[in-house]
Amino acid sequence: MSDIDIKGLEYIDVDFNKCKKTKELIEKITEILNYCNSDEMKELKKKNKMEYEDKILEKYKNFADNKFKLVMSLIYSDNISFSILKVYFKIMGLVEMGTISQEYGDELVAEYMNEKYIYSKYGGKENFEKFIKENTPKNRKEKRKFEQSYEKYLKEKEKKDDKNKK
Repeated sequence: MSDIDIKGLEYIDVDFNKCKKTKELIEKITEILNYCNSDEMKELKKKNKMEYEDKILEKYKNFADNKFKLVMSLIYSDNISFSILKVYFKIMGLVEMGTISQEYGDELVAEYMNEKYIYSKYGGKENFEKFIKENTPKNRKEKRKFEQSYEKYLKEKEKKDDKNKK
């Protein structure tokens, strides 16, 4: 298994002609996106988002059963960018060709998404991890102690409010 730099994923070349499953996935996603962006579906999305979602899920039921998160991202395609889809397809191609394992491919997709949408908001992964560490109770005992004191506070406040009502 090769080690791939997350930031370099966009620049990896994959011959999709050698990746039958990935090529079929690209074709299906293209079909779904075209359907979602048809005039009829755009109008339905404006009028009734639930019906819009249901109609797409019904039309692509078999595919949606296996790739639900992906289909939901496509349904609300303003939540997914073309660059992310390209990286996803490349990783799927690398998995299909045996260059990387499925598990490693899943890790790459997750890390790429984190890098694009989470870490960048904090100035990088290290800053994000620092933020999480600083804003998370040091251990379960400390967290539970805080929760208990807060519950006690709420009960006392409730008693006080009841007295003030009388």
